[in-house]
Amino acid sequence: MCKAACREVYKVECGAALRRMALQARNAYASGGEVQAPKIIAKIQPVYPAVARTAGIQGTVILHAVIGMEGNPLQLRVMNNQIDPELSRAAVEAVSQWRYRPTLLNGQPIEVDTIIKVNFTLAE
Repeated sequence: MCKAACREVYKVECGAALRRMALQARNAYASGGEVQAPKIIAKIQPVYPAVARTAGIQGTVILHAVIGMEGNPLQLRVMNNQIDPELSRAAVEAVSQWRYRPTLLNGQPIEVDTIIKVNFTLAE
């Protein structure tokens, strides 16, 4: 029996987009603004690749994504290059179909960076 589990983890990074968002958020708070975090509204579970399952390959795919203003994942990039390529492909294929309620800053949608972890484990 196999199981592919997805867990989302938000991580602060030093990218230009996050610095810009942090500045916007700080300015919003200073002026009484409000930030509403993204919320996942549709999550597709990845399909465990048969080749990886047969070979007993397990692992966690770490993806960097930008959640767009319409709530769709943009610019998905695998962060851990040592992971099996079949697991990476399955994770990217599934996460690219996820949908979020967009992040709002003062009622306006904004893009946000996020880290998404997709776990592939085989039950014993």
